[in-house]
Amino acid sequence: MESIISYFVNNFTSNPLAFSISILALVLEIIIYQFKGMKEIVMGQCVSNFLILLTYVLNDGLSGAAVCALATIHTFFIYVLYQKREKKIPVWFVVSSVLAYLICSAFTYKNITDILPTAAAVLFALSVIQSKSWKYRIIILINSLFWIIYDVMISAPIPMMVTHSIAVISVMIGMIRLDIKNKKKFT
Repeated sequence: MESIISYFVNNFTSNPLAFSISILALVLEIIIYQFKGMKEIVMGQCVSNFLILLTYVLNDGLSGAAVCALATIHTFFIYVLYQKREKKIPVWFVVSSVLAYLICSAFTYKNITDILPTAAAVLFALSVIQSKSWKYRIIILINSLFWIIYDVMISAPIPMMVTHSIAVISVMIGMIRLDIKNKKKFT
């Protein structure tokens, strides 16, 4: 038990700003997957992406930071489209987003670990174009698993790993509460 506490304290003291920002991202991740509407989910995801971007920048996770920067911009534009009451995200937007993620990853690639943020980003691009929030939750569940593996591999701050782990749990709770209990919505 002492070693766990010691690890937590060392993680905080090595980079308190990154640790604190990742705590904010963690709180937001707990909340956003419980929203019913895609507009609210997307806005929360935009803010969350920005906070995670800052954490990766402060921890030299260049590939993750670059992907999160694009994801923040990507999500903001999708939020604007939802504000305009657009029913569907244009295919050209999805294709250009995926291409931007791939190009970004090509520039930031250092090793095999850097493929994980790219895979997560492509899933993210597919998730936010869903018209049904239950489809979004399934895709974001897989996305979060890729981020957890990336966090472990780059030794991200504990709250970052916890953030993505809680995202998985929160998505699963949202799936049970909003999707499985309301099976009629799976159309």
